[in-house]
Amino acid sequence: MRVAEREGGAGQLITLHGGGLTTSTTTVRRWTAADGVTLHHIVDPRTGLPADTPWRTVSVVAATCEEANGASTAAIVLGDAAVDWLVAAGLPARLVGR
Repeated sequence: MRVAEREGGAGQLITLHGGGLTTSTTTVRRWTAADGVTLHHIVDPRTGLPADTPWRTVSVVAATCEEANGASTAAIVLGDAAVDWLVAAGLPARLVGR
């Protein structure tokens, strides 16, 4: 299910009975380069640069915290392809756009 949210709106309540939940974000560990471009810490290994992504935050539930963390970070890097990748992997997620 895909649900559109508005900034400042009510969030989601999640109860876990096992596994792990992690969130990756581009909103912390940010800095402004000398040329005025804002950068963040999640690097796309294909380019060696901060990931160019439509997502500011991705939260993922998985069997372990390690798996959830890897998936949430990968989703930031995957950008638009993240939704289909997460669905195919069977990983519940919440993706928040910039």
